[in-house]
Amino acid sequence: MTSRLNLNLGVRYTLNFPSTEAHDQGAVFNLQTEQLQYLGKDGFSRSSRTLHGKDLGPRLGLSYLVTKKTVVRTGYGLTFFDQAGITTPFTNPQFPFVQTAAQATQDNITPAFVLSNGPTVQPVDLTPDAGLGQGVFTVDHDLGSGYIQQWNFAVQREITPNLIFEIAYVGSKATHLGDPDANINQLTPEQLATGAFLLTKVPNPYFGQIPASSSIGQAKTTQAQLLKPFPRFTNVTFFRNNIGNSSYNAVQAKLEKRFSHGFSLLLSYTRSKLIDDASSVFDSSIFTGPIANYPVANGFDRRLDRDVSNGDIPNVTAFSWIYELPVGTGHSLNPKGIAGKFTMVGKFPGLFRFSPEFLLPSHKPPTSMPLPDTARNDPAVWRTPRSRIQSARRRSSSTWTLFRSHRNFL
Repeated sequence: MTSRLNLNLGVRYTLNFPSTEAHDQGAVFNLQTEQLQYLGKDGFSRSSRTLHGKDLGPRLGLSYLVTKKTVVRTGYGLTFFDQAGITTPFTNPQFPFVQTAAQATQDNITPAFVLSNGPTVQPVDLTPDAGLGQGVFTVDHDLGSGYIQQWNFAVQREITPNLIFEIAYVGSKATHLGDPDANINQLTPEQLATGAFLLTKVPNPYFGQIPASSSIGQAKTTQAQLLKPFPRFTNVTFFRNNIGNSSYNAVQAKLEKRFSHGFSLLLSYTRSKLIDDASSVFDSSIFTGPIANYPVANGFDRRLDRDVSNGDIPNVTAFSWIYELPVGTGHSLNPKGIAGKFTMVGKFPGLFRFSPEFLLPSHKPPTSMPLPDTARNDPAVWRTPRSRIQSARRRSSSTWTLFRSHRNFL
């Protein structure tokens, strides 16, 4: 625009098409009919999600020469990414085309099957009721693509002709990230407060409807199971429910010596904090089942999942260099004659990166009680040497209460 001011404007249009399966092998649990709807069948779409056509991402960049040795830069950009909100674009549940079949004893006395004869259990048929007694996936059809907004502001100062210093603020806000899969087929806090009554065994009114191979297909079941919103099913989970958010803020400092006299140097330091309510994006087993390794702390209070991210690395120091060996033509060490013909100019590069933080995986003991989102007896203890394990603050939850502490430390 002027000799001192530069301005860049742009926009990016993104179309993230909902995923489909070549042979329509997938199904979605309908919360109203409590039956499966198969992809591409009976008027149902070939994809469980809808296409959004308004994903426009603006970009802006600005630089201003304050003095001959000082420059100010700032920028903003919005970028859309996959509808799943995680590292996979797949948004279609594949049950019952992919299923696990088990055969259990009905009374803990009679064997489930004679080993020499083998099991008699068979996979469930592909019918609308194939999900009975199983964990099923539902989908929010209208959830759009995830997107991230990024911005920065930097001041750069030339100290000498080959040495510059820069300090910058960098921030970002991600929306519609993939979230820990939340089971909505759970007891309310009021129901949970009734205590041991929930363990009472009563006649199962759905005995005979639910396959005997299911964990809830026996002649008797618990009061807890019958009080659930969908008593004929184990888990009812929103698949790839990208409703998570994250925020990142950092201060970055950099000292750079440009290559001169055979040497260049780059020293940088970043102090940052990453906060989210969707740390399942760091879970390598996210595609293996309906519940991530660390389920949501409390499905009735999503605020508890907003905490320091499992991917937070608050301190990073990096140091790199290139040193040109003073040997060869044009250098102080330049052998003559035959030796000089075989002398080559060499460079010695190096890189050092230091981040003193590390994460300690939480201890989550198993539970045989179908409580809301696995009411954890031991809070998630993630943190670094800079934090004490605050066991007094994060005491074990009562057996009959939902988890109330944050999953990490803010």
